[in-house]
Amino acid sequence: MPRKTTVDRLIRGRIKQGNETKRNKKEVRVKRAEKAVEARKLRSGRTSFTQAIIEQKMKESSTQTTINNLIDASYCIGRYFSRFRSRYYRKTTRTA
Repeated sequence: MPRKTTVDRLIRGRIKQGNETKRNKKEVRVKRAEKAVEARKLRSGRTSFTQAIIEQKMKESSTQTTINNLIDASYCIGRYFSRFRSRYYRKTTRTA
């Protein structure tokens, strides 16, 4: 039978190892969360490629038919243009 102090030392060593692994897991989680926050910050300022092209074309020529054609061509950004389209129609279709 080993001495009591030896058993206590072994138990303390196991507890210490467990605490270190928990701490390491927490540190890894924190690092991943920080990376995710940085990635979100980088992405938030960018516009998608198709949206940038369409906005550029809208600035160049803003006739209603061109806008309608762009809306039809860009099915992936339909919600963005539907908001714009409704504002445009509200401005132009008012009767005095």
